Amino acid sequence: MPRPRDLAAERITLFEMAELTETELAELIPEWRECYEKASKPGFSYCIGHAKPGDTHATWLSGPAARRAQYRRVGIPPALIKKWDAERKRRAKTIRRLAEPAADSGVAGGETDGADRVD
Repeated sequence: MPRPRDLAAERITLFEMAELTETELAELIPEWRECYEKASKPGFSYCIGHAKPGDTHATWLSGPAARRAQYRRVGIPPALIKKWDAERKRRAKTIRRLAEPAADSGVAGGETDGADRVD
């Protein structure tokens, strides 16, 4: 197996090989999750510094590219990213479903059942 190029890559490799101890996992998973959540917020961007020699300004990534760069920097294992992405999608779906009016409520759009009437 090739030697990992940095600490983040080493952590991913050890996670994938199931070589991290329970203590190490208890320390790393909350750190990874915090970085994952930060990268998932709307408007997240990631500075990669000077992209080309001679640049006089920093280059910023946004959207999926910024998230991938953040995940790579901290060494979040792809399996956890996949799991957490699925959790976020399920939560969003549940929230959308709860925000929709119930189909069998018998209340037409914009009308009420009178329970909110103040006399």
